Amino acid sequence: MKLRVLDSILSVAAILVLSCSASAANMSVTVDPSSSPTFPANTNWYGWTSSTNDPLGPFSGQSVTFEGTQDGGGSLIYKDKLTFDSPVTVTGVSLSGSAFNNYGGVTAQLELLDSSGSVISDFPTGAPTLTYQSYNFTPSACPAGTVFYLEEFDGSTLWRYRDSIGVTFSAVPEPSTFALLGAAALGLAGYALRRKLRAV
Repeated sequence: MKLRVLDSILSVAAILVLSCSASAANMSVTVDPSSSPTFPANTNWYGWTSSTNDPLGPFSGQSVTFEGTQDGGGSLIYKDKLTFDSPVTVTGVSLSGSAFNNYGGVTAQLELLDSSGSVISDFPTGAPTLTYQSYNFTPSACPAGTVFYLEEFDGSTLWRYRDSIGVTFSAVPEPSTFALLGAAALGLAGYALRRKLRAV
C-alpha cells in the first residue's frame, strides 16, 4: 500500500515538471490615449491604402494610417501598452509600413519602455517618405516584467502607414515556480530510482 501511495505522489511530481515546463505567457495590447488619431479605413496616401481605422490593426496584420501633425496628430504616432499574465522579457520588435519621417528636428524612432515609462531600447526608423520599410529590432538587456510600452514617434506632417507590428517575448518563471520545479524534479528522480529498484 505504501509503495502505491509513493508511486502516486511521484507520478504527480512528474506531471508538475511537465506542466511547469510547458507554461507560456499571454499578451494583451491596449492603446494609450496620447496616441495619434487614425484616418478612416480605405484612406489612400500615395498608393498605400489602410484596411482599418483601429490603431491596433497592425498587431493582427491589418493596415492603418495614422495622422500627421498637419492633420491633427502629433509627433507621437502611437503608444501601446503591452500587458502579460506572467513575467516575460521582450526579445524582439518588428515593424513595417511606409512614411518614416525625420521632419521638424524630430528623429523618427521606435521605443520600448518599462512599466514606469523608462526607455529600455530605442530604434531609429527614419527613411524616405514613400519607401516601404521593414524593421526587426532586438532590445538590449530587457528586464523581466508584466507591463511594457511600445511607442513610435517622428515629425511627419501628413500620414504614417503601418501594416505590421510584432512583439516576441520569452516567459520568465517566477521564484515560486523554480521552487516547484526543483521539488518536482527531485520527485521525478525518486520515481525513476524507485522503478529501477523494483525491476531488480
